[in-house]
Amino acid sequence: MEPTTNSVLDAISIAYPLALIALFTAIPFTRALFSRKSRLPTHAVTEAQQRRLRWSPPLIALTFRFVLGSSLGWSLISILLLESKKPAWPSYIIAWILTASCNVAQLVAGSPLKSAMNRWDTTHLVIQLLRILIAAVAAMYATAAVKRTSTHNNSPGDEETQSLLNASPASLPGQTSASYGVAPYRDNDSNNGKDDNDGQDSDDEEMNDDDKEEERMKRLSQQRLAESGWFGYLGGFIIFLPHLIPYKDRFTQLWLLVLIVCTCVDRVTTLLIPLQLANIIDALTAYQGTGHVPLKELALYFILNLPVRLAVQILDSCARTRISQFSKYQLNSLAFSHVMSLSMDYHTSRSTGKVITAIEQGTDLTFILDIVLGLGPRMVDLLIAAVYLTKRFDASTGVVMLMATVINAYVTTKGNKFTSAVQRKYVNNDQEENKVLYDAISNWYTVEIHNQAKREHERYNSAVMKALLSMRRWSDLSEIVFSTQEVVLEIGYIIVCFMIATRVADGHSTVSSFVFITSYWSVISWPIMSLAHQLHSTASQLVKAEWLYQLLLTKPSIQDKPGARPLQISNCEIEFKNVGFAYGPEQQKQRRRQILHNISFTAAPGQTIALVGETGSGKSTILKLLYRFYDVTKGSITIDGQDLRDVTLSSLRDSLGAVPQDPCVFDQTIMENLLYARPGATEADVVDACRRACIHEHIMTASPEGYRARIGERGVRLSGGELQRLAIARVLVRRPRIVVLDEATSAVDSATEASVQRAVQALGEGRTVFTVAHRLSTVVGAHRILLLHRGEVVESGTHRELLEKGGRYANLWRIQTAANNDGLL
Repeated sequence: MEPTTNSVLDAISIAYPLALIALFTAIPFTRALFSRKSRLPTHAVTEAQQRRLRWSPPLIALTFRFVLGSSLGWSLISILLLESKKPAWPSYIIAWILTASCNVAQLVAGSPLKSAMNRWDTTHLVIQLLRILIAAVAAMYATAAVKRTSTHNNSPGDEETQSLLNASPASLPGQTSASYGVAPYRDNDSNNGKDDNDGQDSDDEEMNDDDKEEERMKRLSQQRLAESGWFGYLGGFIIFLPHLIPYKDRFTQLWLLVLIVCTCVDRVTTLLIPLQLANIIDALTAYQGTGHVPLKELALYFILNLPVRLAVQILDSCARTRISQFSKYQLNSLAFSHVMSLSMDYHTSRSTGKVITAIEQGTDLTFILDIVLGLGPRMVDLLIAAVYLTKRFDASTGVVMLMATVINAYVTTKGNKFTSAVQRKYVNNDQEENKVLYDAISNWYTVEIHNQAKREHERYNSAVMKALLSMRRWSDLSEIVFSTQEVVLEIGYIIVCFMIATRVADGHSTVSSFVFITSYWSVISWPIMSLAHQLHSTASQLVKAEWLYQLLLTKPSIQDKPGARPLQISNCEIEFKNVGFAYGPEQQKQRRRQILHNISFTAAPGQTIALVGETGSGKSTILKLLYRFYDVTKGSITIDGQDLRDVTLSSLRDSLGAVPQDPCVFDQTIMENLLYARPGATEADVVDACRRACIHEHIMTASPEGYRARIGERGVRLSGGELQRLAIARVLVRRPRIVVLDEATSAVDSATEASVQRAVQALGEGRTVFTVAHRLSTVVGAHRILLLHRGEVVESGTHRELLEKGGRYANLWRIQTAANNDGLL
């Protein structure tokens, strides 16, 4: 009967701490994974009740003074209760009920009152009864005190229940509507700047624009998490799987298989190497004084430690590099092609830097592979270690290792909270240092003419010192956190060594067991250290991934309609029929800004249509509508009877060539920039175009490299007139059917203007030309001049006809002619 009783008691002692942790974490873990946060019921108590309940876990932990696993478990629960602002009270109630029930079962199984008891038994009984009393009272008090509230019926205006990205109220929770234009990036300013995040606004002064954008992405991430729970949240990233996993790339699939094999082999060798070292110690002990050397054991140890591990490390590194490069290439390609497919309304409403940041940070989604291939093996290592240590020694050894892991993760998490603010300040100061350096160097001319070099030097020194001081503080705090982690691991190591040494002294284990644990602990300490960092890094990477996720949800507002056909041009007749246009989202008509009103005209084949008028009258908007950067909000635009909305964007823009007011060029050679318009053109075509644009002679004399000379970033090595003539030459190389000139001669001197105008006239032969001009002298030869005023065509005709009318155009002509005669133009 006695062995049966002891077996039951041992089973309860072993199962209890495991059941405690499992049941305690089951509810919050299940709720986090499967439930929508915005629909979860909350359980709350008053502050006074919470203060009383906080004392029970530490008291229970103290009553487990001689039961290490249970004591560590309740110590962890105590820390969680002390740190949590909104504890998951059902988990604590279950833990208290389980503790009371298991201890009552132990009392019944042990039947201490039926046998003779010494002082130790009496003390143990009193402690156990005290533990039962504390757990029972805490469970009953918490059950009575906790009030359950449901958020299911929150009002539609509740921020937590609002669907993300302007999804319609009728949409299912967790489903995110695809947005158009810039909707996903719209700031949540509707709350008058208020926010539920504690301390959010207090840090604004310490945050630059990138930090604020990152904080906003965190809020979007949290909101999406609230909408759909962890499974739904992570499920949103499924769209990236085809770009992370090589479904069709056989070469990368082979490397993925190599990586899986290496990971499995590494898990085995991680345990086998310390075991083999223990076997060597046993063999040496057995062969001591015999003259025999355990060559077999030594050979196996060196094989495992050198060729096997070395081969695994090399292959593992090669495989990870190739898989990571595959994923990064795929994500870069996906993000770039998507951004380039977005419409003008997106690109004009977002800063280029933030878009690039979204792409750069989003492509770090390879962290998903790191989770599977990095975090996964570490978890396996820890699980194998816990199971093996428990089996070889006892449950306490495995529990100590697990608790060291948990406490280390806790220390890392708390330490990151302290260091993150300091790190942010350091990053901001470092960026400010670079900004000061860039400002001073890029504005060298301004600095020198004002003789402020000393001032800039002092400003830069101050910025450098500020960055260094903040870096020093961050480094010091990080070292303290790292040292604390080391202390936690060393304490766990000392406890385990003491436990194994005790077993060796009692004859329950051999000396080789002590050697094994010292060797094995050094191996598993790295997974313990890196686990917390990996979890923290994963949370950070999820926020970065949100940038790309939101970017990919943005749909182009202008795209091919289903069944769109290629544009077929025969006569190249263009007609505007009652065209109206307003900037702004379609769903907010009252906030839209009307630009064009009932624009109607026809451009016959080969005609030149000139658009003139004051700034803001809608001239450039007409050109953007012709390119279909925007869709008309009223009426239609047709080319040879084909509505622009019914043809493909690619075929439409293949038929157009433009000279913008501010030409854009690439930091490449002149020849490469000109061939960009038509990659199939010959160098002879390029030279002929440059001659007609009156820039060939300048190219040949300005640099000995001629057409191979680099233009520089944004064309800094060319003057404004040269840059504009180069843009004209690029259109001449393109040979489009329709030409768009937006102030094409605004930066050309009078001597060159006549030559450029002749080139433009030659370009217009057999083509329809649209030209925008403020200098009326450049459009006197147009077949038709449209004078726009506040988005309407107020006058139309040839230059002579409009002068004869004596209206607005004639008045503008007199003003410009007088200014030209006076030398003002």
